[in-house]
Amino acid sequence: MCKSFCLALFLAVIYISLVSVSSGASADRKDTKPYGELGGDREYIYEQFAEMNATMLICMRNVIAKNQELINRDPETGNYYFKGFVPAVVGSQVANDFSLRTGHMLKQTALRVRNPKNKADEWEEKALKILEKDRTKEGFGEITDMGHKKAYRYMKPLYMEKECVMCHSVPEVMSPEVREYIEKNYSTDKALGYKEGDLRGGISVIIPITEKSLP
Repeated sequence: MCKSFCLALFLAVIYISLVSVSSGASADRKDTKPYGELGGDREYIYEQFAEMNATMLICMRNVIAKNQELINRDPETGNYYFKGFVPAVVGSQVANDFSLRTGHMLKQTALRVRNPKNKADEWEEKALKILEKDRTKEGFGEITDMGHKKAYRYMKPLYMEKECVMCHSVPEVMSPEVREYIEKNYSTDKALGYKEGDLRGGISVIIPITEKSLP
């Protein structure tokens, strides 16, 4: 009970920090400038905001990944019940809630997805291919046109770690519970065949550029 409470409390602290930091970017500023006057320094500030947002979501994913035993193992009986409370599922829920609260969109995506809702758009696909080609990059971002508005878009890479193998390697090494869950819930799954160290995907961030959001 104590371990579960501590885990929940830790996740709550991360999430509150994530929302608080990003909400600050939308506060009214006195030194706002038109879109056309965005300079390199201002783009750098957007990059730092996007990097922080993506990193906090990754931290939450890592906590979930490293605590699968605690999440799925019944402490009284010792039986293992896979609940599907995995980094991607929790990450999607947090990203959706975060986007509604802040107006900054977070999305988990990849070139090969398990959940069709996470399919990469044209810009995300381009960013992921850039990161796949150059592993020295910690992220890729730029100011883009989205319809009639401008936004800063950023992609933070997600690499396969030891804990990721249980869900994204090959079916032969997965537990029966995990395999059954994936087959039942994701009939079009393409997120298999990865090994530790591979680029699994990325965290996509969209920060709308408005007069109020300019640093």
